[in-house]
Formats: sequence, structure tokens, C-alpha cells
Amino acid sequence: ESDDEDESDSSDDESDYESDNEDEFTEDDRYQFEPKVRPIYNAFKKANSCVCIRPGTYVTIDEMMARFKGKSRETYRMRGKPIREGYKFFALCDAESKFIWRIFPYGRVSTKCGIITTVVDLVKSLPDRGIKHFVCAMDNYFTYDSAINKCVDAHVHVCGTAKAKRGWPPAVIKSQNDGRFNSLHHITAKSGKYKIYRWVDNNVVYLVSTYHDAS
Repeated sequence: ESDDEDESDSSDDESDYESDNEDEFTEDDRYQFEPKVRPIYNAFKKANSCVCIRPGTYVTIDEMMARFKGKSRETYRMRGKPIREGYKFFALCDAESKFIWRIFPYGRVSTKCGIITTVVDLVKSLPDRGIKHFVCAMDNYFTYDSAINKCVDAHVHVCGTAKAKRGWPPAVIKSQNDGRFNSLHHITAKSGKYKIYRWVDNNVVYLVSTYHDAS
């Protein structure tokens, strides 16, 4: 049976999402998948590639679940999700066409990389990076400091929500105690490659962006 997983229970240590030996594997090695599901996965990729021929400027990265309740070592159980059990995929989608540009299976056993490497592999699949302008939106499941910096190095902008982790955000903004509704504070990340924003809604919300300036 598959293990339960909940994003809110995930470790706050960035090193848990990036292995030291990931560069030893090719992309095909990193994203192995169950042979019985591979034909469906390949057909799905082929159908989307016929529609999403060239992604637009604005893209998104998110996780997807394909419902499956049979026996498999590769499935996840996700409490509080519309699909609570099944196969997990990480996908980069074109915001304009709403179709998938690139998708990777994320098996519980066979996948040989972490979330950070998966994010970087997805953005590096975008064509003409450095010539064409890309902005990738993602939520706090993906916005690790290392992932953001590597996306910038790959000539792709990032914006999205973020969550406090061990050692992040820097104390200068994490220690802010301004609780006024709609108040906003910001700093530049240590790498100098993106901005960190602290915004107060019903609770404190952290945001990151390489695309927006402080204004």
C-alpha cells in the first residue's frame, strides 16, 4: 500500500528536496515509472504536444494526481485533495492555452530526484530560453531558494507564494511583527536574484518574485 503524504507535513529542510547524486542520472533514469502505466503516460504527452506546440510567456508549475486505487508502490495518498489517492505528476503548463508543455511522473519509489531538480528540469524544457521571455508561477510547494536561483540561471523568471522553512526567510523580514491588514514589507534575497515579500492578509503570506520590483 502507498504511504500517506500531506504537503503541510513536509520537511522544512531544503536539502530533503535535492540529492547529492542527482547529476549521476539521466532525465529518463530520474523519472522512471511503472511499465504498465507508461503507455498511457506517453499517449497523454503526445496528445498535449499536438496542441501546445510553443508555450507562451506565462507558464505554471504544479502537481497533478491521476486517480488509482489499485496496488502500486508508486502511488500517493494526499489528505484533503480532490483526488486523494493515485499517481503523482509534476507539470509545466502554458497559461494561455491551458495545455501541458512538459510533464514528469513522480513515483514514490522509482523517482531518483527531489522537487528542486524537477522544477529545474521542467523550466529547462522551455524553448529559446534567454531569447524568449518566460515567467513561471508556482506555489509554496516548489519555491525553494535553490529552485528559484537555478530558474534565474536558466533565464526563467519565477513568482509565487512561499512558506517559512528552516533558515528562510532571513531573520530581518521573518522577525517583522507588523500585523496591520494589507501591510507589505520586502527585502532582496541573499543571492540578489529575487525579492521576498511579507504581506498580511488574514495571516502572514510570503511571496517571492524575480519579475516584480519593490514598487
